[in-house]
Amino acid sequence: PPFERPTAQRTASSFDAIVKEEMKRPTFTGGVSTKQSWKTALRYFREVHGDLTPQEITRRQVSHLGDLLALSPTKRVIKKAERAWPLPKLVDAYEGKEIERLSWKTRSAIHGSLQAAWNRCQRSGGIDVELVNPFAGPNLGRAPAPRKNNGLSRSEASAIFALPVFTAGDRP
Repeated sequence: PPFERPTAQRTASSFDAIVKEEMKRPTFTGGVSTKQSWKTALRYFREVHGDLTPQEITRRQVSHLGDLLALSPTKRVIKKAERAWPLPKLVDAYEGKEIERLSWKTRSAIHGSLQAAWNRCQRSGGIDVELVNPFAGPNLGRAPAPRKNNGLSRSEASAIFALPVFTAGDRP
């Protein structure tokens, strides 16, 4: 008779719990920075959508997370007393203010962490391989164009190196 694998653990555990179990495995090859980035990404997802099982996570929820991350202020902007606030509360508190928001690169890293965690959990059997990764190919908008840096002109470089600090060793 065909062998059926038990799926009770897969359907009962939240995505958060499955990923945390994966990080505890002795065969986990990620380092400290990988674990930290996964924990941060999981915290953001949990703050926005709660503890969902892998079957309950939809692409729309992932897009909503991306929208909130795009509106989220950077850590430098947030007051120390507000740093423990959940993501939706932070977004509401800083709505409409001209402040620095999370960069495209940071948002991409958060989505990449969730995607990598999902893939790793599928490979190890924590998540059913039949489930499509909802974190794959997130719509984060366009990446900003790289800033153009032409460097210094010859006259600008000459003017800098003609300063007394370079010619005579003067220290102000």
